[in-house]
Amino acid sequence: MVMNFIDTNARLLHQLLEEHCVPVSSTKSAAASALFGQLQQAGIICKRRKGGGNQFLLEHPESLSAFIEQTYPEGLFAEEDDDRLSRIQGVMQSRDSKTRKQLDFAFLNTRGTVTVKLAGQTHELAVLTNANTSLCLKISASQQCELLTPCSIIVTVENPTAFVELEQMFEQPWNLAVYTAGKMSDILLLQLQCWHQQNHKLVHFGDYDYVGLLEFARILCFAPQAYLYYPAMLEKLLQQYGNTELLRKQVGQHKILLETVRQLPESLGKQQLIEVHQLLQATAKGLEQEGLYKGSQKKLPASPIGTLA
Repeated sequence: MVMNFIDTNARLLHQLLEEHCVPVSSTKSAAASALFGQLQQAGIICKRRKGGGNQFLLEHPESLSAFIEQTYPEGLFAEEDDDRLSRIQGVMQSRDSKTRKQLDFAFLNTRGTVTVKLAGQTHELAVLTNANTSLCLKISASQQCELLTPCSIIVTVENPTAFVELEQMFEQPWNLAVYTAGKMSDILLLQLQCWHQQNHKLVHFGDYDYVGLLEFARILCFAPQAYLYYPAMLEKLLQQYGNTELLRKQVGQHKILLETVRQLPESLGKQQLIEVHQLLQATAKGLEQEGLYKGSQKKLPASPIGTLA
């Protein structure tokens, strides 16, 4: 059976779950290095010498399965060539799996320059994290992460490439980056709401398609004063690098998006969302953050409506 993985990280996670080890030499890319740094920080894997080289060894398979459910809610595979799913594939691909039903926590993947506190422990992200290393914290509805640095600017990032290359892609200042890994859990949304209520600023930097806008709309339901970041040259980028198939595949999400936006109270964030939606409609194209990075290879000035007050 041929397995078509969503991306390289998905392939590495599958290998780790199946073989309980991955050569360190296979994780040299920025995205893979950041991912395995998170897993090591969370204690899910450890690095040891095995055979002819260093290996990442799996120590907690159940925690890894939960991490995969959180990070790849749609599964690791782009498509399935066989109706008979293995036990591992079933856990990773089924949105109604036993793991998902019992999951009462979420992983908060972060990097930045702030100080955070969780379960009585204080963490200095300026010391612990950088473009290649992030801090992975386990949060729940009853145990949230406290942000000790006042008036912080928090950027929620949907895509691993953008999370790693944020300094190159994000023109505005920021203090804390949170990797949302696609669709955010309710626990993560509650965490964002908590920070929002403590007068920290939230900025969403996601894909420019219906699914990405729907994620921002979900944030607005919990944090009405959140902002949407998008480049001033977004229309040009959509025309040059956009993908028409993205929007064609998201008809269902588009309907949900329109209904969600209709119910949102008026705010700057809602206005920004509508502005980007109009650009998607005008160009009939969507743009994922990978395409944004490839198309720019430099910091992108934000649209005037997208700047922070």
